[in-house]
Amino acid sequence: MSSLGGAPGRPRPLPRRIPFAAISDLVGQQFTSLPFSVSADEGASFMELTYFTPLDSTQWSSQVAGDILEGFHTLALVDPLLNEHIRFDRSECYVLNYGVDRVRFPSQLRAGQELVFTMAVTDVTPRAEGVVLTLEFDITAQGSDKPGVVGSWRLFIAPHKGANP
Repeated sequence: MSSLGGAPGRPRPLPRRIPFAAISDLVGQQFTSLPFSVSADEGASFMELTYFTPLDSTQWSSQVAGDILEGFHTLALVDPLLNEHIRFDRSECYVLNYGVDRVRFPSQLRAGQELVFTMAVTDVTPRAEGVVLTLEFDITAQGSDKPGVVGSWRLFIAPHKGANP
């Protein structure tokens, strides 16, 4: 089982609850997770759940792929890892995925490795009735100089109709 936010039995960090009015105060802040890991069974389950089917056994065999975590699997971890650190006050506002930019997979991540998630809030821009928050993120194996996944993620955040944030 994944141990997002740390090893099983270790306390998970409590996320900061961010009111809508304080979102722009996040610019320049960086967050780093406790080390976590993804098991080989979880990697295999992700492949099955996302209907990953190699064209033939020579393209993706256990001898070639081994315990490599599929890139989109690591990308899918970004949302729950963000929520380990910050949560927006949903009584005041709603949050929509606005998209990801410049996602790259510069190195391989493997099942069982100790991984660390880092993100930095780089921008908050007014848009329509809300804001677009931009964060840069990466997931890196401990001891590696190259991240396994790196990118920029945008969230659209707006107050609920009639809310007075």
